[in-house]
Amino acid sequence: MSFKLYCWRNDMVGLNKQVFFTTKAEGNPYSQFFARFPKLYEQANSSELWCKHTFSSFIESLTFYRELGLIPDEALNILKNDLHNLLMDAENFANERNKGGGGRFELYLSPLPLANSIFLLDRNDKMTSFLKMYSINSIWTSNTLYCSEQKKWFEALINSSTKISGSSLKERMRFFEHIHKQVDSIQ
Repeated sequence: MSFKLYCWRNDMVGLNKQVFFTTKAEGNPYSQFFARFPKLYEQANSSELWCKHTFSSFIESLTFYRELGLIPDEALNILKNDLHNLLMDAENFANERNKGGGGRFELYLSPLPLANSIFLLDRNDKMTSFLKMYSINSIWTSNTLYCSEQKKWFEALINSSTKISGSSLKERMRFFEHIHKQVDSIQ
């Protein structure tokens, strides 16, 4: 998340050639804020649709700032390690079909590239759709017509995708291995 904020700041304010520093220490002003995300995520049920390019924009951003000399070796190693850990967690969640914190987890592999990250929060009779913009921004709406269409679109994509949670061990292993190799390729 710290790197996403770094990218967002550069996108919104303009590239200021400030070197990216990452730290696990308490000196990180966002550490308490970000510390809540994993627990909340692990408690929520989710059906997720990924493709082989799910992490491509993150990897491209990392490569871009690295080539500009704005990401030191230590920070790059921490970011790559964090991404590998996130992928291992997701693979374990997909294998177990739950996130460890009580939330169910269904993971589907889309045969088509997904241009945007879209989150549809469906709680009882109220839906909210979030369309991810730029690095961390999003547009959201609870418009019933829009959310209903979004849900239909998502369900149609799931129907044409391969479920890799709980089954399809070979597909799941191949998919995560592909993304781990993408991360390893960052110099």
